[in-house]
Amino acid sequence: MIPMIDAEELASQADALCRAGEWSAAQEQLRRAIPTLEERAESAGSRSEREVVEAQLRTLSRMLFFAGKSAQQARRADAPTGRRLVIDLSYARGYGTKAAVSVAKQVSALYGCCQRMADPFALELCAVEGDIEGALLKAGLREWRVSWTGASVDQHIDPALPVVRVPLQGGGGGGGGGGGTASAWRVLEPFGEDADRILVVCGRQAARGAEHARLPVAEYVLAHRPPDMPPADEAAAAWAPPTLMLHTAVGALARYVETRCWVQALASSIPHNAQRRVM
Repeated sequence: MIPMIDAEELASQADALCRAGEWSAAQEQLRRAIPTLEERAESAGSRSEREVVEAQLRTLSRMLFFAGKSAQQARRADAPTGRRLVIDLSYARGYGTKAAVSVAKQVSALYGCCQRMADPFALELCAVEGDIEGALLKAGLREWRVSWTGASVDQHIDPALPVVRVPLQGGGGGGGGGGGTASAWRVLEPFGEDADRILVVCGRQAARGAEHARLPVAEYVLAHRPPDMPPADEAAAAWAPPTLMLHTAVGALARYVETRCWVQALASSIPHNAQRRVM
């Protein structure tokens, strides 16, 4: 049996919550009610009854949309005003629910890392849609002090603004410039060449011509390799850089911004088995 809902009373309560700035509470209340009204509309015994319920549904749906937009605006107003850090989640599209849950856990961890900074990054999430959006919402996205969008990075960021992309692959040594392979990317310089650029952490290389930089994973691992490893030149030739997890890459960035020391920043971020991978 479908439970009865007093739509007018519910709308009044939700409106009161919105006026008090309790956007999330209003959203939750409306989300619980709307599916029940949808069931009532489908099982209505007469056309007139169905029209009444559908009118109530339209009212509550508009309120839910308004509460959602207002909640996001409130989060943005309360969000950190530090350096912009954009996370491009497009690389995780199409891999199913299990992969989306894993990505959501990583984003949750990197959000916590940013919140612990003295001057937190202004965190922005792109390509939040489908399974990824569902997993992030379950992880608490609505309560986080971040902005998010289903749009791509190129759609989200003004093309006139300077951007540097930081792929999760650690990269080898040497070289510089945009595009190319990981071994050709220069090391990221958050307080030097990249001081005025928006940082975009991404899972893969972007279109040709985009500016790329890397975390100095190769230099760190080769400099701190165990004593039973090959000489540095042999190790460099055989070493394959690890692909970092989202939260470890952002954790390293956050630590570097606070210490300005890559050794300290990477010491707690590089997987323990990475040094063995020089073999």
